[in-house]
Amino acid sequence: MSNKFSVTEQEEILLLKEAGIASSSINNGLTSLRKANFVQKSHYYQVFFQLTIGIERLMKLIIIHNFRIANNNKFPDNKILKNYGHNINDLFKIVSKYKPNDFKFKLDDPIYDQILNCLSNFAMSSRYYNLDTLTGRTDFINKDPLKVWNEIQEEIKKRHYKEKEFKPEVKLMIEEINEISVYRYHDESDNLINNAQTFYDKGKSIKVVQEYSVYYLYKIINYLVEILSYFEYENNIYPYLREFFPLYQGDWWSILEIRRKKDWTRLG
Repeated sequence: MSNKFSVTEQEEILLLKEAGIASSSINNGLTSLRKANFVQKSHYYQVFFQLTIGIERLMKLIIIHNFRIANNNKFPDNKILKNYGHNINDLFKIVSKYKPNDFKFKLDDPIYDQILNCLSNFAMSSRYYNLDTLTGRTDFINKDPLKVWNEIQEEIKKRHYKEKEFKPEVKLMIEEINEISVYRYHDESDNLINNAQTFYDKGKSIKVVQEYSVYYLYKIINYLVEILSYFEYENNIYPYLREFFPLYQGDWWSILEIRRKKDWTRLG
């Protein structure tokens, strides 16, 4: 008995390639996020590029599944798919309508809207913010993506970081370093860091901010992969694209396990 949602060999190859792009982009994006900080800002841009690519492609695969179900296994033509655009916010709202009534995966915290807004703005208009600003563009609707992301980080810090006092010997060390060294860094909002005390103060919360940034993004991806899996299980849609996203299926990861994982390109 043939599968109602079978595909040609060429269609299978293309779907598998696309799922592979989405999966590897998401995995690399989360891995870069565990490295990103005010000293290594380039990792943030890897996060933005990789996650906007991966999440958009994942959602468009879900849209294709939905279209096949509604149209006797036909694929949408290129014009239909192009009309969905690159607005991650809009795509997320569309895909969210596909979930079943008893869907148990919830995203009811406003921080998820902040994250989706940041990624959506980057995908649509602020990918070249630095070069555009350097070359005189003045009609920006959106702010510097790094500053927008830093607002999310500040919210995460407020929620999850507990301030710790430096030990007396550490304080003394910082004072001594201040006297013999020169610092010149800028944080994610371009504020100048020009002394050891400010540098160390800023660095104290990095680990917690990195971990919970990954956690909130993981929950968004988990939500989308579960919608993808729902379609495939309920309709026996082939090929099984969910197999490209084993790290984001189900709800078996604890918060601590998500926070501790540094390399999302590996299963272990």
